[in-house]
Amino acid sequence: MEPTVANTASFTSSLPSSAPSVPTFEPPEPSQNDPYPGYYQLPSGAWAAHDPELFAKYVRTWESEYNAHVRALEKGAVKGFEGLDTASVEEVDAMKEMERAKVELKEREERKAVTKGADGGPVAPKMTLNVSHRCVS
Repeated sequence: MEPTVANTASFTSSLPSSAPSVPTFEPPEPSQNDPYPGYYQLPSGAWAAHDPELFAKYVRTWESEYNAHVRALEKGAVKGFEGLDTASVEEVDAMKEMERAKVELKEREERKAVTKGADGGPVAPKMTLNVSHRCVS
């Protein structure tokens, strides 16, 4: 008579484990703004290639979205600035920026003038050093 073997799979899965849980790494979805298109960075810092078939699928999607946008621009359906009112945009006054740059430049030149001599070269420090040599034996 053979001994019966109990189903140990259900028994061992219910046991507590002291092993730490290891997070699994899922590659990110490809993006049009990736630094290296077709590649993603691993947690170790190394680079790995996306699955070529998956990446080709994304490229086809991006191409179709781009072509649809170009057709809409050509038809006049969109102008290209639709999201401007909700975008985080900062207004810049060129005259204020020019005045601020003038002040910064003037301050920088004044700091440089402190270290220049009459001939435009660097100024030697105004100090005298008296060194006495003593040898102890």
